[in-house]
Amino acid sequence: MKLAPLALAALCLAACREAAPAAAAPAGPQTEATLVSDAKARLKARDLRGAQEKLEACIQAFPASAHCHKLLGGVYSTQGDSAKGAQHYQRFVELAASDDPDLPKVKGILSQLAR
Repeated sequence: MKLAPLALAALCLAACREAAPAAAAPAGPQTEATLVSDAKARLKARDLRGAQEKLEACIQAFPASAHCHKLLGGVYSTQGDSAKGAQHYQRFVELAASDDPDLPKVKGILSQLAR
């Protein structure tokens, strides 16, 4: 099963749709929005490892961030670690609002990962 292109497409869609200009990191503690913005900038630059590091930091600081879990699920899946990808996608499903527009897409990815 080839999931990497699907996961990469989901990542690109999420990063491009919500892309914010990269800004210099503040000297103090980073906010969730800053970490997500930094991760998206790294995704756009195809720096999966850098994005992974920012998203892991986001989840450490903000464990209930559905958005960080969704993006990190895509990074892991793209890197070929479907188990970790599924774990973070599942956490997104648990945390996301019921009207989140990405919920059906992520549920579909989870369904494919379960095969």
